Amino acid sequence: MQYHINRYAMKPILPLICLFTLLCNAPAANIFMGEQLSSTANMSSDDIFNAMLSTWMQDIQHARKNGELCVCSNAEIAAARQAVNHAIFIARRACEAHVDFARYSLEPLRESKPGLHAAAELQFRQALMVLLKHDMHQLRLRSVLCGAERHPAVQPREDAFSEALTVRFSTAPTMRSDMVELQSHLNQLHQLRVNFIASLLAGDRPATEFLTNTQLENAPEDYAATCQAKFHAASSAWQQYMETAARLHCPIPSLQGSSTPATTEACRQMLQRQYEDFLTLLAGGLGS
Repeated sequence: MQYHINRYAMKPILPLICLFTLLCNAPAANIFMGEQLSSTANMSSDDIFNAMLSTWMQDIQHARKNGELCVCSNAEIAAARQAVNHAIFIARRACEAHVDFARYSLEPLRESKPGLHAAAELQFRQALMVLLKHDMHQLRLRSVLCGAERHPAVQPREDAFSEALTVRFSTAPTMRSDMVELQSHLNQLHQLRVNFIASLLAGDRPATEFLTNTQLENAPEDYAATCQAKFHAASSAWQQYMETAARLHCPIPSLQGSSTPATTEACRQMLQRQYEDFLTLLAGGLGS
């Protein structure tokens, strides 16, 4: 006996599958990527961005003297430094877009639930900084700008599904086209998850503050639609950041080879997976 599945009937449950995946993997709201999110910590994003810039510049200086960059010209080293500066600028802009979304989303709780408002906003900001730090660690593991002696002591971020298929494709004569199809699938899956989170922010549901999952008795006019628009702007800014940061794998043309585009795309896929960890945190809720 054969069974046939109506592909149109499956469409309505795809977003539910995405949310189920996010919620099943959701950690405790005060733990993100193994780090504690404190409701009282005092932090400066400027300090974190400056520390990131300093780390990358020290990497370049070390690799210029002792590593792969010793064969590069002064102009190439200057271009590498500019690539790092640009990536951090784009990262800062993406963070600002996310904070703009969070501030607006949480605003209705400022007077009615001030403790929850403050805790959730601080956890959101902290989680963004933790995400950026882990992004940098993973990028440095893969970048020609960072010599092996300076690699962070972290494990590479892996996806078992992708790893299994990559191994399968490695011996196939159609490896290049197979990998392009896999990357396209992963990009579509990532965008589906982002879009589903956005879909929860607007529509005919009761007015709810998304980040804390708090029902709102009084919400500003067009509150849900504005939240959705700000989230779309934030996720688009983060997409631009991921594309820019992934190029730090090898921003020096003379060191690039035929495998550079594939490795750069693999870096971007890694950044997408880590951003999905952030979405998973939001799915679980903040403010506890």
